Amino acid sequence: MAEEKLTPSQERELYEMKLKAIQYYSENGVPQRMEEVLNNMFYDAPTCVYGHLSNYFATFSKTPTVSKLACREVLDSKGQMALQTDVYCTVKNIVKLVCSSVSPNEGYPHDGIKNEEREEAEGERAKALTVAQQLISGEISLALWGIDPCKQSEIDGAAEGVIQKLKEEEEEEKLKAQVEDEPSPCDITPPSESPSKGKGKVPSAKGKKGGKEAAPVVPTEPREKFFCGSNAMSAISQAVCQAAASANDLPLYEHVASLKFDEIPCAFKMPLPIVTILGSGKGALGKLNCVKEFMVVPRVGFSLNEAMKEISAVYNFCAKAISVKGGMAARYVNDIGALCPTYDRPEQGLDLLQEALTALELTEKFTIALNCASHETFDMDKGKYEVTIGLMKSSEDLVDFWSDMLNRYPSVNILIDPIRKEDQESWMKLCGAVSEKCLVIGNAAYHRPGLLKNEEITPSFKSSGVIMQMENVNTVSDIIASAKKLEDVDHHVGIGANNSESCDTFLADLAVGMQACFIKIGAPCRADRVAKLNRLTQIENELEEKGRLRKSEDLAFPSVRPPSPDPEEHESPVPTPDSKKEKK
Repeated sequence: MAEEKLTPSQERELYEMKLKAIQYYSENGVPQRMEEVLNNMFYDAPTCVYGHLSNYFATFSKTPTVSKLACREVLDSKGQMALQTDVYCTVKNIVKLVCSSVSPNEGYPHDGIKNEEREEAEGERAKALTVAQQLISGEISLALWGIDPCKQSEIDGAAEGVIQKLKEEEEEEKLKAQVEDEPSPCDITPPSESPSKGKGKVPSAKGKKGGKEAAPVVPTEPREKFFCGSNAMSAISQAVCQAAASANDLPLYEHVASLKFDEIPCAFKMPLPIVTILGSGKGALGKLNCVKEFMVVPRVGFSLNEAMKEISAVYNFCAKAISVKGGMAARYVNDIGALCPTYDRPEQGLDLLQEALTALELTEKFTIALNCASHETFDMDKGKYEVTIGLMKSSEDLVDFWSDMLNRYPSVNILIDPIRKEDQESWMKLCGAVSEKCLVIGNAAYHRPGLLKNEEITPSFKSSGVIMQMENVNTVSDIIASAKKLEDVDHHVGIGANNSESCDTFLADLAVGMQACFIKIGAPCRADRVAKLNRLTQIENELEEKGRLRKSEDLAFPSVRPPSPDPEEHESPVPTPDSKKEKK
C-alpha cells in the first residue's frame, strides 16, 4: 500500500514539530544523558537494566514539592483525640502520599490547677483540635502548595502566616463589635460620689506590730493565649519534616541534621535518655508533691542497647519491690508508664532507686534525675511551695532543701524545674550552690521556642540546660534556632515527650539529628514510650554498622553563678559637711 503523500502544509507542521522536539530534548539534555548512561551501562552490566536506568535518571528529576495536606482526628495514648497529618507530594510527576504523621498537641493541664480551670482548658483544646484539622486541610494546604518540603523554615513561616492573618482578622472583628456596642456620650450617666467613709484608704504595706514584713510574692506568669487552631503549626512542621526525609530517601535524623548544621555530619552521637521509673507529685496518691518523676540516666560512654536492658531491669526490680508491699494493684502505671507508689517523702523514692541500682550493680553506670515540677506545687495564696501535704516552704527554704537533698544523695545529678521561673533570685542561688555537681534544667522555666529564639539569655536567669517539646505552636525551625542559641551560651539542650503521645518515633530522630544532649521520653512501659526507645537503639545500630557512631564527650557541669551585685547600688553615700547643713 502506497504511503499517503503529505500536503505542503502538513509537511511544514511535521518539520516544525521535529524542530520543537529537538529543542525540547536538547534543552533537557536528554541525548547527552542517554548516550552517557547507555555507554556506562554496557560496562556495568546491571542485572536489572530498567532499574539501573530508573535510578540514573532519578538523580536528574525535579525536586519533590508539596501538593496537598489532609488531616484527620485519631486517638492518642490517653484515649483523647490528636491530629494525623498526611502530606502528599508531587514526586517524578506523580502525586502520592509521602508521609503520615501523628503529632502531640497542646500539653494537657498540669496537676496543680483547679478543676474548673482544667475543664475549661480541656474544652479549649477540643475546640482547637477541630479548627486545626480544618485549617490544615484547607487554607494551610493551599498556602504550602508547590513548596519544596526540605525548606523547613519557609514551610513553618507559611503556616504561621496563615494563622497570623486569621488572628488579625478575628481581632479586627472583635474590635469592630466592641465599637458598635459602646454607648453614645448622651447615654453615659456621671458616676455618683462615693461616701467619704473609707475614701482614699490604701492597704497598709506594714506587717503586724513587731513582725517582719513579708517579701512580695511574684505572681505566676499567665498562660499564653493562642489563636484557636494554632496547634496546626506543630502538626504541620513535624509532618513536613518527615515528608522531606521520605521524599529524598534520607534517614529522618540525617535530614534534621542538615537543617541544623546546613550539611549532614560524618558522625553522630546518641542523646542520653532520661527514663522515668517512679511517678508521684501533686496529682498522685500520698503526701509527696515536690517530686513528680524519679528517673534514671545512663552515664556517658555506655552503649544505648546495653543501657536499655539495664533500665528495664531497674524498672522491673522497682515494680517487684512495690508489689511485695502493696500487692499487684501497686504496679499500676500512669499516662507516661511510670510506677505510682504511695509516697509521703522524696527519700522513699530515692531509696528505692538506690536499692535497685545497688542490687543490680549499676551504681557506676547510672545516675538519678528528678523532675520537681515546682510550678505545680506553688500555692499563690500562701506564697510558698507545698513540698508535702501540710509542709510549706518559701523559695529561700527550697534552696536549702534541695541543696541538703543533693548532699545526702550524691547520685542525683539532674534537677528539672526545682523552683519557679518567677523566683529568679532563688533559682540562681540554687544554681550557684549545686550547678557544679548537678544540672539544673528548665522545662517550664523558659518560654516556648518561638519566643525563646528571640530572647536574650541574661546573667540574672540562667540554667544548666533546657528541655523543649514539639507541641502547640512549637515548630522544628523554632526548636533548632533556640537550640543553637542555647548551645552558644553553654546550655545543654534536650528534647522531651508530652504527656499524651502516639507511637510516632519522630522525637527520637529529632534528638539524634539535632545532636541533643538528652531526650526525656517517659517510662520503659506503654507502646508510645517504648516505640521511641526502640527507635533510638535502631538508630545506634545503623550508625555503628556504618562506622558513623561518635563517642559522646563527658557530661559537662557548667558553673552557673548568680550575677555579682552592682557595687553602685549598695554603696551608701558618704555624708559631707554640706549635706549635714542641708539636713539642719
